[in-house]
Amino acid sequence: MAQGQTQANFAVSIDGTNSPITEGESLDVTATIENTGDQSGTQDAILEVGGIQRDATSLSLSAGESQTVTLTWDTSIGDSGDFTATVASEDETTSTSALVLAQENFAVSIDGTNSPITEGESLDVTATIENTGDQSGTQDAILEVGGIQRDATSLSLSAGESQTVTLTWDTSIGDSGDFTATVASEDETTSTSVTIQSENQQPSASFTFDPSTPTVGETLTFDASGSGDLDGTIVEYRWDFDNNGQTEATGQTTSFSFSKVGDKLVTLTVVDDDGATGSATETIEVNNSTGTSIDPAVDVPEEHELSQNYPNPFNPSTVIEYALPEPGNVELIVYNILGREVATLVNDQKQAGHHQVTFDASNLASGLYIYHLQANSYEQSHQMTLIK
Repeated sequence: MAQGQTQANFAVSIDGTNSPITEGESLDVTATIENTGDQSGTQDAILEVGGIQRDATSLSLSAGESQTVTLTWDTSIGDSGDFTATVASEDETTSTSALVLAQENFAVSIDGTNSPITEGESLDVTATIENTGDQSGTQDAILEVGGIQRDATSLSLSAGESQTVTLTWDTSIGDSGDFTATVASEDETTSTSVTIQSENQQPSASFTFDPSTPTVGETLTFDASGSGDLDGTIVEYRWDFDNNGQTEATGQTTSFSFSKVGDKLVTLTVVDDDGATGSATETIEVNNSTGTSIDPAVDVPEEHELSQNYPNPFNPSTVIEYALPEPGNVELIVYNILGREVATLVNDQKQAGHHQVTFDASNLASGLYIYHLQANSYEQSHQMTLIK
């Protein structure tokens, strides 16, 4: 090398970058490398970002020659941050700042639920979705319960913005159980436990009696073993033999005898372990112990009588009582106000005595109805009012 000449010297100047970028994109740093020495040379231009070498290229430059290069860092998710980017040769290092922005990140937190609920009700899960990234974005917030998607809503959030949403599952009968409920965005999933309780179903009441056609003073045996409860246990049996709403006996089986002839309404009410009730009513025809003849000891009315129904007005059922001083064929028919027959309550041979029958108008419209009794040569009518 001649006296006064210098070796190669690769000076570095950064011309610019494409910062800011979003993580997952490429950061480009453009620099000019000039050989300010008197000799040709070959050196590497090296890009470091965050103290880590990201790229390099080899340059051969004559004295006084310069070359512009672009060095690149292919960023990944998670590389966001404020960095110092340096471009260096063997002789010189130059720095600049570079910003890598985080993508939108929809963080999820569950605020609460209305659990426990009963099957058939709606399960509500409230969650807050916050965009903790640096970019605006749109994502779905999805509710899954028991591994099945139950609801979803779309959210558009700016950087740093949050929104509280309520996601709902409209449960059905049969959906009871303990579940894991998850609320998820594309970025995060959060879970909580929820409980769907079984609906308390009403127990069913049913009973038999023997003999099927008793006489006055004869002991009947009542058996309620046909009653049941699908989701529990029957814990109480109540028997009403006088149609007065009072309990005269308890137990799954019991016995009773009637002291008067006539149609007797017997009601069984059952109670399950959740306190729900069910009932069943049967009409029992009690005959005179001597067949069709009249026992002087039996309370036989002196004349025919058709009583006013009770309750009146009623909904949906009412009781009609009538008295017969002698046995005979009985017809008890209900008509609407236009005179059309809507129900035949009795059409049978009946013993002398006091009788009662229940009229169920569940399938009829509100209005005025007439019930007419014909027993032998006796006829009588009364009005009754159904109000729903």
